[in-house]
Amino acid sequence: QIDSMRLRGNTNLWLYSINLMAAAFSDPTVATIVVDTMTVARRTKASAWLEHLQNAAYGSDGNLLPDGQGGLLKPREQLIQIEYGKINDAVRDIYTTGAGVKQADGRPKNLIATHHLTDERRDVPGEGGRIEQMLTGKRILEGLAHTHRFVDIALLTTKESKEIKGKLLKCGYNLGQEGTVLANPTWDSIANLVSMGTGERIELDRRNTVEASTT
Repeated sequence: QIDSMRLRGNTNLWLYSINLMAAAFSDPTVATIVVDTMTVARRTKASAWLEHLQNAAYGSDGNLLPDGQGGLLKPREQLIQIEYGKINDAVRDIYTTGAGVKQADGRPKNLIATHHLTDERRDVPGEGGRIEQMLTGKRILEGLAHTHRFVDIALLTTKESKEIKGKLLKCGYNLGQEGTVLANPTWDSIANLVSMGTGERIELDRRNTVEASTT
């Protein structure tokens, strides 16, 4: 039963994904890197770190090590809050790396990170002075805290009446455009909005268009 809780493969998965990102960041011919989703990437890093901590309880033969008190070491089942510092540092490194890499022509690369939403919780005093968590009824980004500090544009997409709507929660290029709602937003429609809002002073890359040959 204890072994059934042992995590395996998460460290390799995290290293595999990081190596792919590093290859894309270092390749000057790659213009855009998409992490879909950064929520899952962060979860994978957390599972990889927990896997690392669990492995410390096992010997090379795969059996639990003695605890020095006549019993066996108990593998960790979850991370404590302070240990998420390492996980958040790893995710933060992705954003800071993405902000500093350029394409072959010197233009900055585009880093796109999608996220899931999760229920917001807040601490409230409970019985006996204990701190308990209560749902606030709000949905928030599941990922690195203060993610919006590391991005130029933050777009919240929702589905309403069979239509996708995107609300600009952050627009570093023009703060006045924050709160703008786009119907069925695309990369190009966002780029066009930034161009219009900055008087064409800032032009983001558009998607490549390939014309079919008639010959």
